[in-house]
Amino acid sequence: MPPDPSPATTPSRSPGVPGVDVGLMLHGIWQGFVSAVSASPWLGVILVIAVAGGVVRFVRSVIHSGPRDPVRRFSRADKAAIVGEGRRAL
Repeated sequence: MPPDPSPATTPSRSPGVPGVDVGLMLHGIWQGFVSAVSASPWLGVILVIAVAGGVVRFVRSVIHSGPRDPVRRFSRADKAAIVGEGRRAL
């Protein structure tokens, strides 16, 4: 007779509720995506455009997330004065 597993080593699940296999779920999602793209290639084009836009947005946020130069920042009133002086000089 096999030894009875101790309660500390067995995962606690509610009776009658099966466990979720994440790998199987992701495989099903991937299969559905591949079949949808093979049925209509435009879905693949839209996905590629969406992923490229996300990558560009992420790279821009990484590049521009550094500290701002306090010397180059102007208040709204200062900007209006600078732009107003530029218009009068023309």
